[in-house]
Order: sequence, then structure tokens, then C-alpha cells
Amino acid sequence: MKLPPRGGKQTPYLELNAKEHRVSGFSGCNRVTGSYELNEDRLSFGAMAGTRMACITGMDVEQRFLETLPRVAKWKIAGRTLYLLDSGGSFLARLAAIPDEGGNQ
Repeated sequence: MKLPPRGGKQTPYLELNAKEHRVSGFSGCNRVTGSYELNEDRLSFGAMAGTRMACITGMDVEQRFLETLPRVAKWKIAGRTLYLLDSGGSFLARLAAIPDEGGNQ
């Protein structure tokens, strides 16, 4: 999945809360939230809920992003990049880690 350059308003992102197994983020136009399951190299996302705004730009990115999440079955990390993979290990998307406001990664 190819996304717009980092820093653009359309750039989707996810934040995984390990303690609560919750995911939140931005899908290209709308905020999203849901659950996830993580077990060793397996990763799956539950149903996602989101705001329902219509945007002039970003809707195509959002559609591709949201269509990708249910297909995720595995993950791997290389450096500061999270790779999302399907059940056969094929690449679906990559997400780059960015420091939070406190400087943590």
C-alpha cells in the first residue's frame, strides 16, 4: 500500500495501546478506533469504528487503508518500521515509528 508523503494531512497512522489492546489513529480523513490481538508474530485488527466526515481529499487513501487492516495477519519490525503482512507473509503496508510529544518512540 503506497501512501502520500509523510507529514501530509492525509497520512494515516495507528497507535497501539498494549495494555488495553486498543488501536486508535487516523485513516486519511477520519479518526478510527478499535481493538487488536497480538500473539508472537501474529497480529489482527478487530472491527474499526470511526468518525464519518466526508473529505475533499483523503477518501481514496482512507478506503485503501481501512480495506488493508482486516487482511493483516502477521507483523515484523525492522529498525523503526512496522511491516503489516497477510497470512501468507506478503507485504500489505509499512508504518514508520515517530517520536511522541515526550520524545519517546
